[in-house]
Parts: sequence; C-alpha cells; structure tokens
Amino acid sequence: MKGSPPRPLFRRGLLLLAVALALVLWLKQDSKVNSLRPEKTKRAIAARALPKPSSLAEELPTAATHADDEDITPVTLWFYPRADESWRYPGSTSYQIDPADYWPMDDEAPWPDIDSADALQVLAEVLRTGEGSAGDAAERFLLQAQDDGLLDHAEQPSFDSPWTGLVAMWAEYINTVRLTGIWPKDGTVDFTNNIDIAQFIVDTWPDDPAAEYARLHLLQVSNHPGSTLHNADETLGRIVDIIEHTQDALVLDVAIGEFTTIKDSTFEAPTIAAISSVFDEAQIDTQRGIIRTMLNHYAHTENWDQVDEWTNRLIAHEKQAQWDKATTTPMNTQSVLSDLAGYRSARGGHQPSNWREEVSAVVHMCHEDHPIDRSIGGEAEWADGWRWSAWWDITEHSWSTPEPADAPNFTDCVRLTDWQHEPPQTTLLTIKIMR
Repeated sequence: MKGSPPRPLFRRGLLLLAVALALVLWLKQDSKVNSLRPEKTKRAIAARALPKPSSLAEELPTAATHADDEDITPVTLWFYPRADESWRYPGSTSYQIDPADYWPMDDEAPWPDIDSADALQVLAEVLRTGEGSAGDAAERFLLQAQDDGLLDHAEQPSFDSPWTGLVAMWAEYINTVRLTGIWPKDGTVDFTNNIDIAQFIVDTWPDDPAAEYARLHLLQVSNHPGSTLHNADETLGRIVDIIEHTQDALVLDVAIGEFTTIKDSTFEAPTIAAISSVFDEAQIDTQRGIIRTMLNHYAHTENWDQVDEWTNRLIAHEKQAQWDKATTTPMNTQSVLSDLAGYRSARGGHQPSNWREEVSAVVHMCHEDHPIDRSIGGEAEWADGWRWSAWWDITEHSWSTPEPADAPNFTDCVRLTDWQHEPPQTTLLTIKIMR
C-alpha cells in the first residue's frame, strides 16, 4: 500500500521497541530485587547510621560527688577484682541488630496481600520505635495470622511465595514466645515450628532475597539461650559461614552482632581470624562489640600481647565514636582500661604506666591480700599522695550509702600505699569496687 514502510524496516522497529521495553522491565525488576536486600531497607539504613565523630578530651570528665572548686577535676573509676582467667568487660558486650531494625517495609518487598502482613509491619514499627504496646501489636498479628491460615504449617510447609512464608515464620515464632514467656529458662523453648519454615524458605528459594531474612532468623534463633537447640559452636559456624559468603553489609553486621553476645566462651583460631578479617567493614557500634568480646577472650587466655593490640583498638575506637565522654558508668573507657591494667598487675604481667592504672593496681592487689566480700566506695583528693576522706558500703539498690565500709584491712592497705604516679591536675577521685 502506498505510504506503508518496507516490511523489514517495520519489523526491525517492532523488534527494537520490544527489546527496549524488555530492558526497561529488567532494570525495574533488578532495581526492585536490590531494594529488597537487607542492607537496602529503610529500617536498616536508619539503624546503621554512623555517629558523628568529635574530638576527644585528654581527660574524660565525670560528674562530681561534690566539688565547688573549679580547679579540682572529679574522676570516677570502677574496679572489679576477680579470680584468674575471669576478667570481663563490664556490662554487656552485645551489639545485636534485631529484625525490627532491618525488616523490609510494605513497599520494599512483594508482601502478600493479607491482613497479617500489614499487622507484622505494625509490630515491627512498635518494636523499632518503642511507641505503642508491643504486646497488643503481637496479639493482633497472631489473630490476623490465624485468620489468614498461616499457623500450624510447620510440619508440611507450603506457600505460594517466600514472603508469605516469612510472615508464617514470624507468626510461629511469636506464638512460641507468647506461650513460653519473654525470659524463659535456658534450653527450655522448642522453636521447631519457625525453624522448619525458615529452612523450607532457604531450601526452596535459596537465591531470593527472602532467603536472606530466613537465614538471619535461623542464626538468631540458634543463638537464643532459651532454645532447646541452642549451641554456641553451631552458632559460631553459622557466623563464620556468613562472613565468608555474604555480599550484604547488613547481614554481615547481624552475624557479627550475634558473635558479640556469646558469653563464657573462648574462640578457636579460625573464628578469630574470620571476625578480625571483617573488623574494618563492620558498622561502628558492632566494632565496639568485637573489641569487647576479644578483650574478654584474650584476658581469659592471658594472651597479653593480644590484649595490648585490642586495647589500642579500643582507644582508637573511643576517639572516633565518643560514647564514653562525660559518663560515670562502669563502661567508661578510661575506667575499663584501668581495671584491666589492675587485673594484670595483680598477676605480675603489667606495671602501671599512669596514675589511673596505679590506683587500679593497688585496689586489685590489696583485694588479693585482704579480700572484701561486698561492694564499697572511697573518695580521695591528691595532695602529694592520695588523701582518703571517706569509705562507704555500696548496696544493691543504691550506688552509695552513708554507712562506713567495714573493711579495715583492705582500706588500710590502700591508705598506706606509697604513690608514685601523680595526676596531671588536682583531682577529686571516687572509686567504686564492685563485688
């Protein structure tokens, strides 16, 4: 027909149009898949935001017990006299990243169009923000999951998509927690139902982003001390496997976070090598957990060279992160380092190099010679030596009471020390010796 394009040219145009449309659809699909990965979710990005570094003061000031003179610097140090091979970083080493901190929002994944998927989003937000009742949100989620027929699928899992399976997995987990309580006795909770669903997702859709969330669930449940299947060696194996194979930064941080929760355990060389190899890649607060866990491990094994190495990392990390500036808590970096130095001194492995370490060494060694069976506090000012003005008992319910400490042999040991290291300025010192 007159005016019609030649057929080969017309067909070529249709082919090019089809290719272009296919490319657009592929790019959109690829973008969507990438957005589903754990590190790409909005919650994960918010949870992994780095703190802004600030300058580190040479001395980390602490709140004064009483100090009207502006020329007097108040300092509080915490000490934990312990038996051999039992030094521990005070407080928790844990820097876990919970599912509520990385769970994909409703527009970040192909969630099923069911009410329980929406209810799971509400629960995740309550847990993440702390706004609202987690118990009420969990109860509503379970009711919706029951109505959607997602409970009691564990024996023969069968789902139309892995994302439906994830909703069912969490329904079974939360139902188990509801029945057994939030703080169960160790080794008493059977998480088989949710574990079976998670494993089904991994086996059926191993390359789908949903499988990453199922794998993280398997890791975190294996590290749950309440689980009947809890096993530290198995958990460490899962962690090392993730470190060696994952390409997702959030998955890596979750795995390392689980490592920082493992207590009363020393680690084999392959585990230490794997953790050390990804230290620089880890998120900044997860790095803190690694440092604390490694200091516990090497103090327990009395590998002082490695203690020195990880101590240096702690100091560098504190300069970057600034968590401990102007805090009186036992986790204050200066207090921790002093306590560790005193622990080493009492075992003949470390000579005090500054006044804080000297005070700690005296406390630890006086406790070795004159053990105290209760927590006590003391206060002193520097005047060509420490002049102790008060000692008191520390109770379980209050950091200090006006009652004088009944430990004369210990306090005399501290008082009679010939002090060698002078603080750089006039200092009002408070020590808290925790038993």
